[in-house]
Amino acid sequence: MHLDRDRAGELITRQVRAVAALMAVTEATARTYLGDEIIKDMARRMLFEVAGERPGADLMEAPRTVPLPLALVGITVAALAEAMQISGAADLAANGGKLPDGIPETARNQLAATLRRDADGLIAITNMAID
Repeated sequence: MHLDRDRAGELITRQVRAVAALMAVTEATARTYLGDEIIKDMARRMLFEVAGERPGADLMEAPRTVPLPLALVGITVAALAEAMQISGAADLAANGGKLPDGIPETARNQLAATLRRDADGLIAITNMAID
């Protein structure tokens, strides 16, 4: 089976748009989070995944055999660690922890919600990168 360049571009563009929408940023900003190597790897993985599909097969039961480049694994682990730190900061803000200098008490709930959204966005991006 063949995955032409246009179709791969469409699939990557959809992923970029999903990241942009999730993080409430522009597509250009979302592309900076993904990087050229990740986008190239997504295209390679799509080719192998599409080529390996069988009509009518239960794709959720199929083994995942696409190798991940070490750089992608490192980026994924770093993003998840960052997400956990951001999530912890959100918990502190929500539960009465000390706010950063210059942040008024009235902004506590908004800060916690924004931090949670950012942490969830990073987690979603890493899930997209490894799925």
